[in-house]
Order: sequence, then structure tokens, then C-alpha cells
Amino acid sequence: EALGDRLDDTYVFVLSDNGYSFGEHRWGGKRCPYEACVRIPFAVHSPWADGSERPPVVSIVDLAPTILSVAGVASPGAFDGEPFAAWIEPRVGSSFERRNEGVYLEWHGDAQIPAWTAVRTADLKLIRYEDGFEELYDISGGISSPDPWEVMNRVADPRYAGTLARLRRLLDGHLGPG
Repeated sequence: EALGDRLDDTYVFVLSDNGYSFGEHRWGGKRCPYEACVRIPFAVHSPWADGSERPPVVSIVDLAPTILSVAGVASPGAFDGEPFAAWIEPRVGSSFERRNEGVYLEWHGDAQIPAWTAVRTADLKLIRYEDGFEELYDISGGISSPDPWEVMNRVADPRYAGTLARLRRLLDGHLGPG
């Protein structure tokens, strides 16, 4: 059987275990709330996905429930994540509404790095440190100029007031049940 024939019936997941900062924002390692630390390379090959829709924002915690779902295996228990199987296997028919909005990120803190929480949507990121200080970045430029390097904190920008309120609700509610 040729490799091409096998790929017609095979999922391929490619990812790393974490991001890593090499001095961006004066941070080193993988404990920062910025894209260098929280984003990981992640790609999925699916013979059934047509690529016509923008995929949802997903987190690594969504991977195990997704693999179980496409394999047709019942979940052995509760997961923090949700399957995004409907995006890569239309025959599964599961929904993925909550994560379409964003993903919750957190660091519990240690002696060197303070605790922080964040919500990352497809376009924006709100970061909140344990002392209450917040940072808001328009990564893709959905409201103003793009800021992929996260250098323009938009918390005080009046153009972002409504968006900031929505992201705060998401962060405070940890994106709903899950």
C-alpha cells in the first residue's frame, strides 16, 4: 500500500511541548505570558477537512479529547479541554463553540516570576498579573494597527473599552465551563 493511500485515511498531529522565550520582553524560558512562550507549533493533517473555514483557537488541553473523539473512543473521565474534532472530521459532528472565543492561559508563579492569567483570542490577548496589572495586545490588528510583538499595551486606549470589558468577563469566567 502506498503512503499516499494511507494518508487518505490518517490524521497527523505535529506539535511541540511548549514555547520558549530567548529574551523577548526581557524574559527567558517558558513561563511568560507572551507569544514566544505560550504559542507552540501545531498543525493537523486531516483527509476530511477542506480548509474553507478559519479553525478555532485551540489549546494543548484540547488535543486528548479530540483524538479520543476522532477515534470513536469514549472519554475515560473529565478533561479541561474540548474536542475540536468537528473542524478536522466533519462526520464527528461535535461543537466547539466555547473555544472559538479564546483560550485560558495561566502561570501559578514562583520565586522569580509572578503569577499571571491571560485570555488569548484569535486576534487579541489580555494578560493580568497577580497584583492586578493588565496588558492588552491587538496581535492581528483587528481594531487598530497590528502588534504581533506585543509592545503596545492597549488597556488605556478608549477604542478598546468594549473589547477589554468582554475579555475581562472571559478571563474572570475562565471561558465558561470546561
